[in-house]
Amino acid sequence: MNCFGENIIQMEKNLSKTNVRSSKELKKAARNALVGNYATMVSAAIIIEIINLSVNSEISLNSFKNLSGGSSPALPGMILICVVSIILTLAISFMLTGMRYMALKIAQRKRPLIEDLFFVFLHKPLTLVLIFFLELLLVILSLVPFFILFFASMIFSSVTGTAVSMLISSIIGIAIYFILAFYFLLKFFPASYIYFEKPDMGAISIMQESARLMRGNKKRALYLMLSFIGINLLGILTFGIALLWINPYILVTWAEFYLDISCKKNIKPDWRPFISYAG
Repeated sequence: MNCFGENIIQMEKNLSKTNVRSSKELKKAARNALVGNYATMVSAAIIIEIINLSVNSEISLNSFKNLSGGSSPALPGMILICVVSIILTLAISFMLTGMRYMALKIAQRKRPLIEDLFFVFLHKPLTLVLIFFLELLLVILSLVPFFILFFASMIFSSVTGTAVSMLISSIIGIAIYFILAFYFLLKFFPASYIYFEKPDMGAISIMQESARLMRGNKKRALYLMLSFIGINLLGILTFGIALLWINPYILVTWAEFYLDISCKKNIKPDWRPFISYAG
């Protein structure tokens, strides 16, 4: 291999190391990208909230009528309410995921559209359902150590007659659960973004690709997650009103993070020194 080729390879390696952006830089990029796009994101959030409140109010009203009818509520009616609730939850989840798609477009310096909220409905939604299911399954499996410790401590406490071991085991089990749950959530964080870009890819392949992208990036993701605690508390103190502006900012920052770990950020390397060197 000639010197020019060796230098090109070295430059690509250096780019992957030196162009990793800090949390501060990711947030700054998100703020810049959101200029001129806040109205669309806030409108999308309001639409989701209106749909959610309207349908939930109707379901709650029908449930109250069934329960206050004086007789036992009809089983078919209760089943119907449960099915509608599940469908609503799934639909809202799809639209919230659609907001993440809008955030990704903003991070890519593309113009988001309100109809992007319904991206999932039109692009193999069963793939996303399977991804949701696999993530939920992993979070549930994270409870296994807790139950093992809990039942073991119950047996120990019944023998010794003290409940201290049960308390300690419960605390340790809960701590292990949160560690494992956060580990899996961080590990498969990019799954929805990969789905946006490759909707024809299978759910398992998306999860595998997600795990690959997060290799060596989990600590960065955790730090970024923790850095939003303060601003989220501020949003809560405003009775959720400020969250209409805070959530788009957070979503676009996470989209910038995805572009960062997938090496798809807008970097234009300067090849001139190597070209002149080759000449």
